[in-house]
Amino acid sequence: KKEGKADAERKQWCEDERAEGKKTIAEKTSQITSLSSEVDSLTSAIKDPVKGLLVQIKTSEEDLSMNLEDQASQTEERQAENMEYQKNAADLAKASDLLKSAINVLQKYYDSIAEKSFAQLQSKDDPAPPSTWDDKYEGQSNAG
Repeated sequence: KKEGKADAERKQWCEDERAEGKKTIAEKTSQITSLSSEVDSLTSAIKDPVKGLLVQIKTSEEDLSMNLEDQASQTEERQAENMEYQKNAADLAKASDLLKSAINVLQKYYDSIAEKSFAQLQSKDDPAPPSTWDDKYEGQSNAG
């Protein structure tokens, strides 16, 4: 009886372990299936030839490379334009200085001419009237 009871307990324990093992295997199989599906989904998201992450990374890297090239070429252009601007600004400054100098020279020249002309006008006496001058001119007559 003891032996039968011990055998029954062992049998029950084995059946319980087997049931629990099958249950665990079923759960783990379900997890494997779920995880496999998730892995497939992620693999597809990574390797998709149109929208995949690898394609996006490659596109981004190409865009960055192109951006760097554009920045370099635009920087060169801006530097060349700035050099041209600096040269033009220097030329304009020289031209401005030359024009100021020319204005000063011309101002002095015309001021001296004006002084001489004014001095000549001041120093001249009224000239004698010509011999044909008739001193009896009275303007228009009243008879009109």
